[in-house]
Amino acid sequence: MFSHKGTPVVIADVQFVGGFSTHSNTWMWSWANVSFLEPVKSKIREVRAYGDQHRLIKLASAYWGATEQDGWDMTAISAFLLGAKGGYRSPHEHGFTFMIMTDVRWAQ
Repeated sequence: MFSHKGTPVVIADVQFVGGFSTHSNTWMWSWANVSFLEPVKSKIREVRAYGDQHRLIKLASAYWGATEQDGWDMTAISAFLLGAKGGYRSPHEHGFTFMIMTDVRWAQ
């Protein structure tokens, strides 16, 4: 949910794409991260399957050396492959979590 001054404005269904660590400069796909619940990462497994099928190592490998830009790149690729409406980056203590919005609607 996205809000303005505490009032819900937009509601979005999301899939977590993965995370970038500023501590280790690495990327980890959500499908490899046990911290994410299955419902918010299940569709990202399709991106992994695409990577396996087309031998695209960054799509098929769970964890690799990366930059923050790689996080945006993986988010854009995931959004394209899954027909998402957009992407979003959420900061945390040691990096960023990237997600795609698969459905977006105005709050009532």
